[in-house]
Amino acid sequence: MLMPVCYRALSVRRVMPQQTEDSDPQSTRLIERQLQVDGFQWQLYECGQGPDILLLHGTGSSAHTWRALLPELSGSCRLLMPDLPGHGRSKAPRGRRLTIENISDALGGLLRAADVSAVFAIGHSAGAALLAQMALDEVFHPRAIVSLNGAFMPFQGAANPVFGSLARLLSAAPLVPQLVSRRLANRRAVERLISQVGSSPSQLQVDEYVSLLQSPGHIGAALGMMANWDLAGLSRRLPGLAVPLELVACEGDRAVPAVQAQMLADRVPRARVHRLPGLGHLGHEEQPSRVAPLLQALAVEVSIEL
Repeated sequence: MLMPVCYRALSVRRVMPQQTEDSDPQSTRLIERQLQVDGFQWQLYECGQGPDILLLHGTGSSAHTWRALLPELSGSCRLLMPDLPGHGRSKAPRGRRLTIENISDALGGLLRAADVSAVFAIGHSAGAALLAQMALDEVFHPRAIVSLNGAFMPFQGAANPVFGSLARLLSAAPLVPQLVSRRLANRRAVERLISQVGSSPSQLQVDEYVSLLQSPGHIGAALGMMANWDLAGLSRRLPGLAVPLELVACEGDRAVPAVQAQMLADRVPRARVHRLPGLGHLGHEEQPSRVAPLLQALAVEVSIEL
């Protein structure tokens, strides 16, 4: 979960990892697909060949968040990376509430339409919560879910109703997305934003997010998700999650404190915590070389080779 950011278009060149002499151009070749399912217009990116691995980004981000991990993860698997509804180039039907249940159902429709059978799933922040919701709804049946700084819990105490009310108010105001877009569409604002969630922005990372700040529609979708999500309901259901939940917690995360992962593991029977010191909320973008080996090891445990 990052503050609402957006972009007008995500090009293959921007998402494609830089090729090196040792990289396999076939395994990192990105394919773009556009699908319309039940009123949703989806932008789906595919990379690699083999068992299907689903990757979901967090609120206000896009599929670009996985760019640096693609060379490490696409060698023997097919990675599938959609833009969430209203984010990036994906569009949600007008008037459709972006609740976690509705998005879970919509993603199920996308997986069926795209003929995807995800056997492993990785989600960042709100994307991890979505994967858990999908598994609980039996939208898909992965062998394991990996959560990267997963945002599973509502804000604590008085902050929860205040935050929800504010998000609903902002998402209903037609001029707010345009104002937010203008406010954030510069390098200094993006650098501050990334720093506030505990990450150290690289030049490329800042460039990626600056390019996301052009579409008020994307910002409106991010606000709509935050306004409509009932994480309390998900939290009540999580102890019944049947698949392993691997909770990767970056200890420098200021958006989703690492302590939440242990609190969750104490309640969910098949959950484990994996701590990564020195990284923030966008740890997989900061230092993919540290995150990728852990993802590969977790995949091997369920008989998937990344």
